[in-house]
Parts: sequence; structure tokens; C-alpha cells
Amino acid sequence: MLLSWFLMNKQPRVIPDNTEVLVEFLLDTEAQEIEFQIAGLRPRKISSIYCLVYEKFLALLP
Repeated sequence: MLLSWFLMNKQPRVIPDNTEVLVEFLLDTEAQEIEFQIAGLRPRKISSIYCLVYEKFLALLP
């Protein structure tokens, strides 16, 4: 009951168009919601997102 109330009253998050902002958006997403947020990105070309995440990951390596 509480879960359904929470889901009905939750404000939708606007998915940004900018790739860098989108990566930050996904990093700020709660673990339970990440699958739903990524599913919402399917209509877009997300290869640029993966490339940006890969570049940022490589920048963290020594």
C-alpha cells in the first residue's frame, strides 16, 4: 500500500539532452531506478553515452 502511494506521488525526473549532464543524471539515480531510467533512453542513440562513460573511466586509471 505504501509503495503504491509512493509511486503514484513521485515526481517524474526530466532526462537531460546533453550527454555529460545525462551521465551525471544516471550517476545520481537510485540503484532501484536505474533500470527504468535506462529503459527510457532506448529510443535515443545511447552509444555516445557509453563512449563518454568509457572515456571518464579511462581518465580515472593511473
